[in-house]
Amino acid sequence: MKRCTTTLSILLCLLATGCVRMQRYRFPNPANGQQPQVEDLSSGGQNVSVAYVEYKDDGTRWDEGQIQDAVKMIEASKKNGPALTFLYVHGWKHNASGKTDDVRKFKGALAALAKQTSPYPVNGIYIGWRGRTLNAPGAVSWVTFWDRNGTARRIGAHNSLTNDLNKIYSAAVYNRASEEKNGARSFVAYMGHSFGSRVLEAAADNSAIGKACKSLHEAGEPVGAPIDLTLFLNAASSSQIFRQMNKLCEPKGDAYVRHPLHDKELCEKDPKHRYCQPYSLFTAVSSKTDWATRLVYRIARFGLTPPAHNAALRTHEQVDAKDADPARKTFEFKADGSDWAIQRSGRKPPNHPIWIWQVEKEIMANHGDIWNPDVFAMFFAMLQDSGMIAGAR
Repeated sequence: MKRCTTTLSILLCLLATGCVRMQRYRFPNPANGQQPQVEDLSSGGQNVSVAYVEYKDDGTRWDEGQIQDAVKMIEASKKNGPALTFLYVHGWKHNASGKTDDVRKFKGALAALAKQTSPYPVNGIYIGWRGRTLNAPGAVSWVTFWDRNGTARRIGAHNSLTNDLNKIYSAAVYNRASEEKNGARSFVAYMGHSFGSRVLEAAADNSAIGKACKSLHEAGEPVGAPIDLTLFLNAASSSQIFRQMNKLCEPKGDAYVRHPLHDKELCEKDPKHRYCQPYSLFTAVSSKTDWATRLVYRIARFGLTPPAHNAALRTHEQVDAKDADPARKTFEFKADGSDWAIQRSGRKPPNHPIWIWQVEKEIMANHGDIWNPDVFAMFFAMLQDSGMIAGAR
């Protein structure tokens, strides 16, 4: 199958406008049309920066200097206190070029976050790879699905990315214990879209998330959430893989993931406080009308279904806020002019560390509709629940 689709891709490249060659888009000292690997997006008193780290098809990094500059950017932002670090892995048919709509929208999301998290600086880490290999109409470019699916997995499983994720995490949480004593803390969020989720899930085994999974499952002891929020949006990943992850992360006994702001004294006095409730290691959210993963992915993968489109795997559900069950409610958010709530579905015990749900088309209309204000409202509500946002404590 792989040989056939690769051959067909080559033929289509000759017939269409051409293949997108494997190349690096970001450089330390850009010249002759090159683009910078670190950008300062600060304006209006908001401190916002973005760094790009790119990977080849074999999983190796293009340049050590990219991850070094990304770490330096984070360290510089934390000199005077906490900062928010938001790492994003793009999906299929994208790359790190500033000419792509995905990069532009990512920058917009960082600016929007900065307005809400002021005075904390916001760092964006854009993980780039060759998601687009063929310049052709959408229906024709589907032939690259199988090849890019394998590439996403290969990049995520390679030591280059897992090592870089650990470096970014270490820089982002450095000195956090001291920050918490002063009433604030740095925040770390990872997000993958489409095949970007595939990249992140493959990297999980050797990252802080993978280590937390093993502690939950093997030691049966509560663990702190290593990443404050790990989010897979419209994941192009099979429920078969998530079933395997469920087994690897299944808590032993009453073990659970502690909320990022878990406090022993607080939880002894008020065990029902939200900071004392089980938290997630990662969350997968898909639109009910994401036909790219709900239908086409299933056909391309011969019946395999992404996790949020598998009712047996969904741990949470979106409901009208007025109909939410207080005992099961996780958080509320306002979007599309209405009040919504995300609550546990009851299919898994409360201490299950992997959260999965679908959202209505009013929140996320299709596969690529991940940057609209309503999705941001849901994402922001999750950030509020973490306690990072001012006024959320």
